[in-house]
Amino acid sequence: MKQLSFLLIYICLNSCGFVRYMNTKEKVDKTNSEISSYLDDINFNTFNYSILMKSNFLEELGKEEHVLDLYKKERNIEQSTMQIRVYDTNGNLITGYTQCYGNLNRIDILEKKEFVKYERFPNNYKLRFEDEFELFNITSDEKNKIIRESSNKNKIVIYWNIWSNYYSKIMLKKAKKYVREFDPEMKETFILLVNDDFKNYK
Repeated sequence: MKQLSFLLIYICLNSCGFVRYMNTKEKVDKTNSEISSYLDDINFNTFNYSILMKSNFLEELGKEEHVLDLYKKERNIEQSTMQIRVYDTNGNLITGYTQCYGNLNRIDILEKKEFVKYERFPNNYKLRFEDEFELFNITSDEKNKIIRESSNKNKIVIYWNIWSNYYSKIMLKKAKKYVREFDPEMKETFILLVNDDFKNYK
């Protein structure tokens, strides 16, 4: 009985839904300046661009051309708002992570220079980097600039938010560590932060 109780508690503490109830902040719309200030406050400057998602991103994340977690898609379950997507120099998905996959400290896809691909993760390897831009609140000029500057580099796209607190901070921390250890001048790595802080999103 004790073992069963322990197992249930463990599953609860590690479940994706649990993020909504523990160690999180209030969901509030954030401006670019507020996001920039937050990144300064946590001393995170290891990125090329910081942009915003469109407000209808959650619905779009579940579509075939954008979805990362195929397990959730097959079951019509809402996608996680915290994700890491890693693309190669040609814009093909190498590996991916969502908060629902588990503790990033134990399953760190950024712990090796060539990244880590976990076969058990239900990632959608048909994803293309350029398709991501349909989700972003940017101009066509900004899109073209990012595509041009990220050419011939591995691309780490991080979907994050301030309200999730620790859960997003750990993704940023892992990205910073990756650059420090494997590409301190960021000659081969391009990091795009995509903030999805909205009080209400659909």
